[in-house]
Amino acid sequence: MSSTRRNEPQTAAISSTNPSARMKTAQAVLHGYSTLKPEDMLAPLSPTFTHKVLPASLNMPARDLEAFKVHAGRIGSIFSSFKMVPQRMFEDPDRNSVVIYAKMIGELTQLGPWENECFMTMKMSENGEKVEEITEFVDSAKAKLLHEKLSGLGKSNVMRDGKGGFAKSLNLGLDKWLMLGYVLILVMFLYGKF
Repeated sequence: MSSTRRNEPQTAAISSTNPSARMKTAQAVLHGYSTLKPEDMLAPLSPTFTHKVLPASLNMPARDLEAFKVHAGRIGSIFSSFKMVPQRMFEDPDRNSVVIYAKMIGELTQLGPWENECFMTMKMSENGEKVEEITEFVDSAKAKLLHEKLSGLGKSNVMRDGKGGFAKSLNLGLDKWLMLGYVLILVMFLYGKF
């Protein structure tokens, strides 16, 4: 009787000489991110692709392929260089998936060096040649710090696909609008016009 159960994921060497189709596809995804070229990032993805970033507390929207195309284009606007450096990669043939622990190392265009780390699960197409779904779990403290840094440059919407209200379009945060409203109410109260 074998000591390895059928349902256990297989650890694969990152520089395997004969990787499976799933592992080749996963490596293509990592390479695509490193080029910062949207066409390279999109090449290994299936037409029904979905992308999710966790934890949920980051409020990152789930993306279909069209939304991910927009996201891929925006990544190049904030990074001058970027690499997904795999630390460990596991292949799970029973679930047709690859799990990666990676370091994200980049250079922000106006803010200098940037690092984060993540776990990614990639669910593959039946033949292993396309990615159907990526779920990333990132270091939320670092992700929030990146958002704050980008907010200072007026680019905070890059990571959240540009969804925002009037205040964001003027590069003013909600706290500034609340402060302005408070000051106006205070002035009206002090001068008796309330």
